[in-house]
Amino acid sequence: MKKLLAMVLALVMTLSLAVSANAAFKDDKSISDDYAEAVAVLNGMGVFKGYEDGSFKPEGNITRAEVSAIVYRVYTQDVKDAKASMYATYNKFSDMAGAGWAQGYIGYCANASLVKGYPDGTFKPSGKVTGYEVLAMILRAVGYDKNNEFSGADWALHVAQTAQQLGVLDNVAKTTDLNAPASRELVAELLFQGIQKAQVTYTPAFGYVTDKVISTKTNSLGEKNFKLASAAAADKWGRPATKWTYNVGDKSTLVVAKADASYTTKVDECDIAKDLGITSSKKIPMRSTRLARLRLPPSSPLSPTSSRSLLSLTASTRSRWVPTTRSAVLISSWAPMAMATPLPVLLLRSSMN
Repeated sequence: MKKLLAMVLALVMTLSLAVSANAAFKDDKSISDDYAEAVAVLNGMGVFKGYEDGSFKPEGNITRAEVSAIVYRVYTQDVKDAKASMYATYNKFSDMAGAGWAQGYIGYCANASLVKGYPDGTFKPSGKVTGYEVLAMILRAVGYDKNNEFSGADWALHVAQTAQQLGVLDNVAKTTDLNAPASRELVAELLFQGIQKAQVTYTPAFGYVTDKVISTKTNSLGEKNFKLASAAAADKWGRPATKWTYNVGDKSTLVVAKADASYTTKVDECDIAKDLGITSSKKIPMRSTRLARLRLPPSSPLSPTSSRSLLSLTASTRSRWVPTTRSAVLISSWAPMAMATPLPVLLLRSSMN
């Protein structure tokens, strides 16, 4: 995660400078920071949508039918659901008569072996989906379960092991019960991470090999179906961000990095270091970021090329540098376009992940 520390006066905080990744939803502040990027990008793509009242209801449950519709869109590229109804008669389950709008999605996914039902022959479309069930669906879309490893008494264990090994669960707290009904924001996270993983092909001789190994042109569902890609960027205020681009829906989503800490009162360098958990004996790796360059004053104790870990400011600045033992602090006067009086801003260079 990008490490960024910023101090902005209370006046600045009231100028609505903060950019929300999920500005499309009226309840965007309820979305977990860990899952906000996933929700924003999938919504921008038109894959995982909110409600007609403008909300997303991140902590609400989601049904097996609803997840089938999302998996259908991811797997087929049909984000407008133009062809979903064609598969309404592709029934493999005994309870599809009550599935209504979801019959086509479930029919397609069942015939593509992306979803499976219960031993009694039902699918339970209105049932609340669990985290393990979501993982099984998206991992099958990636290419797993060709050897039926997601079947039998230990199916959830095998699903969890595969997801963990691929890094799909990296942003999910270890205390999360994946055997319980999953929240909408958790489902978004699992699906978003899944479509970024390399697709695989199974052979009895070699097991699962990535499509990249066997020389296919693209190696993830996101790349293959939506040309999904990310690049470092910055918002109009110069804050570091990730720009996701794709060939459907909104075409792009800008997700602004969240500051490690923010201050509205004066603080000194020791307070900042304490809040970041930095001690005098702790090494701070100097890694480059992918941000725009910041012009340093001639008197700076750092060379021009040392601006690599600093936030670039879009407005003109008057700066002075305060060197510390293992880092450097920039104290600037920042004058946004709409303001005549510069406001003091403190930025701390820190390690970037």
